[in-house]
Amino acid sequence: MLAALTLVALAQDAPDLQAWQDDRRRTERAASAVLLGWAGANLVGGTVGAVVAEDPRARSALAGSAGWNVVNAGLAVPGLVARPPVPATRTEALERASRLDGALLLNAGLDVAYVVGGLALQDRGQRTSDPRLTGLGDALVVQGAFLLGFDLIFHHAARRHTRRLF
Repeated sequence: MLAALTLVALAQDAPDLQAWQDDRRRTERAASAVLLGWAGANLVGGTVGAVVAEDPRARSALAGSAGWNVVNAGLAVPGLVARPPVPATRTEALERASRLDGALLLNAGLDVAYVVGGLALQDRGQRTSDPRLTGLGDALVVQGAFLLGFDLIFHHAARRHTRRLF
């Protein structure tokens, strides 16, 4: 009897999954738009800057930023156009939310690795007097720091949506 009452209560308290999905989709599209804006600015600014820069460190940093953002743009575009189906159950919605949470936290860990790798390249470039390595390190630090902030903010927003399922 208690199990039946619990199921009825859960069914009555269940969120509107269509509304939940629509709200989540708006957040994902906004995040994808931010990432695409960052990528576009870096692609254009980095490419133009790398062409006109005379300083080898600056040229390397700008070219590295442009190259890195080809990947960012490639990730952002599908996020803008994807239309995932509405989850059939709260359990399915929680599974999707959990996968996104995990992916964003994994990405945040990778972002920290990018920053550390960039610092190592900067150090190596300075020790070997190679401004190209130093510039690539600069690009990795900037890109990794941006992506770390982006992933943590997006994770926080996604977690707010997940809490609405309870």
